[in-house]
Amino acid sequence: MNKLIKKKIKMKKLFSLLWLLCVCLTMYAQATKLTVDCQNPGWLSNKITYGDQMTVKDLTVTGYINDTDIKFLCALIRDRALSGGRLNLENTHIVGSISILDDCMSNGWNCLNGDGHLASLYLPKSLKKISSAIGNISVDSLYFSPQKIHAVSSESFYGGDNKKYLKHLFLGENIDSIPKYSFIDCENLTSIHLGKKMHYIGEAAFYASTNLKHLNWNEFTSSLDYIGPKAFLNTQWKPDTILIGDKIENFDVSSFKYKDGCHVFLGKKVQQISNASQWWSSGIQNIFLHSKSIVPPHISIRYDELHYFTAYIPHGSLNAYKSDDHWGKMNLIEDITHVDSIRIFPTNIVLGHLGETASLSAKVYPEDASIKEVEWMSTKNDVCIITSKGTITATGYGECSVIAKSKDGGLQAICRVAVKESRPLTAITLDIHSLQLEKGEQRQLKAILTPENPDDSNVIWSRSNDNIEVSNTGIVKAKNEGKVWVYAKSTDGAIGDSCKVEVITHVKGLHIEPASLTFKKLGDSFKLRAVLDPANATDTTITWSCATTDVCNVLEDGTVTAVGEGLAVILAYSNDGHYPSTCIVKVDTSTDINIQTIDYPKETQIYNIEGKQLTKLQKGVNIVRIRKGQVRKVIIR
Repeated sequence: MNKLIKKKIKMKKLFSLLWLLCVCLTMYAQATKLTVDCQNPGWLSNKITYGDQMTVKDLTVTGYINDTDIKFLCALIRDRALSGGRLNLENTHIVGSISILDDCMSNGWNCLNGDGHLASLYLPKSLKKISSAIGNISVDSLYFSPQKIHAVSSESFYGGDNKKYLKHLFLGENIDSIPKYSFIDCENLTSIHLGKKMHYIGEAAFYASTNLKHLNWNEFTSSLDYIGPKAFLNTQWKPDTILIGDKIENFDVSSFKYKDGCHVFLGKKVQQISNASQWWSSGIQNIFLHSKSIVPPHISIRYDELHYFTAYIPHGSLNAYKSDDHWGKMNLIEDITHVDSIRIFPTNIVLGHLGETASLSAKVYPEDASIKEVEWMSTKNDVCIITSKGTITATGYGECSVIAKSKDGGLQAICRVAVKESRPLTAITLDIHSLQLEKGEQRQLKAILTPENPDDSNVIWSRSNDNIEVSNTGIVKAKNEGKVWVYAKSTDGAIGDSCKVEVITHVKGLHIEPASLTFKKLGDSFKLRAVLDPANATDTTITWSCATTDVCNVLEDGTVTAVGEGLAVILAYSNDGHYPSTCIVKVDTSTDINIQTIDYPKETQIYNIEGKQLTKLQKGVNIVRIRKGQVRKVIIR
């Protein structure tokens, strides 16, 4: 009894342990990363189990959500593990109400209100309107790539002083404008990533964002056509080099806070350089300004600030810049862009007769190289000469090189020139003009050109139908029985030759039926049958003959006629392959009697041809009279 009780206690302990293990596994099995597709606005909370709500730290929502769902997300950010995590709403649509349009996050409606913190937040791409979308939630990295919104500011995300929560901002390609004062005094904004289509940054757009250190300027400067005064003034973004895009016409030096020794490269369209604030030059000793314009851009900077600049100007423009009232007070250096490569066009030329001319061109790189001039020379003036403008003239037959050499650096490019006596093609002759092939058989046709090595030696091969294939080198391959023409022509089709090809089945053998024949009567005839192998051979022509014409003769169709006694041989030849076969013909009009086997009756009388009575049959003609008056002629050989 005690043993039974102890056993039950052990079983209860075992079940309790298993239950505890299941509970622990269930707790640890809750998701920390989750993607939820919500197709029924207002039901997002029902799509996430309570356990997942407690543990999820990386949440992606797709589909359709409304204000109820957004409030649920705010609760997760504030009270659950999503605090400090990642929330991705990029592929959601926000469903509005009677008074609020769809895809709007504006002034408290459908906004992420309340306290909390996120490491990263992705706002919906489908938004059509945005204002104070995030409330009091601090976000380390904010991503916004709308499809229909083209301009944003700090107030798009935070209202009033809450812009202090902006730290890292990533804006998509469709946002192409940052209005003036948009992110002014965003004290904690550290980095911003703008799209490659950005074309407008307004006045003081990021002014006094004192912690701004990182900006992807070089990724969008080529599309930028305006940057306002003080746009990045009083920030910590101070690159070594600033590129001013080729679309900007007016450049304000106060747009940036410069690093001492910074190089500023002006775009091709810059026509005016101005200064809207005196604070841009604080703490600097020298700025290197690079201008691409031969004509000095207009400057409206105070004279006492011009000494900060060392200006690099295009080659050959020094006098124009020195004569300018403002540029003349800078340290001016002619900026030579050296040639780093040269190309010649074309690289090969063939001239056909003496005196013929052709034009060459040469181009140096980079395209804005300061010295673009090139020098020309021919390695053999007795083959061709060249002018300073790149025109060559054939002076003799042969080959040579024409060299284009850059004056800056002496870099060379070469064109190969050949002067050849004109040799037009006058005839194409095929080595075979008639050809028979079996199915699958192939043969090489050779096209003989006149003259040899003409200027254009290309031969175009073709056929009249698909019974054969012909390659571009003249190899003919038989496919189907029939006749076809193969053509070899010049490139322009004016000159050519042809070959008639017949695809056939060759004779492989011949025999005569019957192989032997006996005639018993002169004048009798019999038609022999010639059997070809294979039966479907193309050429069925048979030639018949007989050398012993005094015994029999044979017609063209194989009919044999006996004309005299004796033996003869009928010979048949196939026209294709000349295969022979014979038939042995015997003409014998006598009665075939074996002397030793004739049973003569007692009354039988035998006579020779002269009428002399014989006692037995002899060789030759015998007249035999039998009983009842019967007479027979017997010939013994």
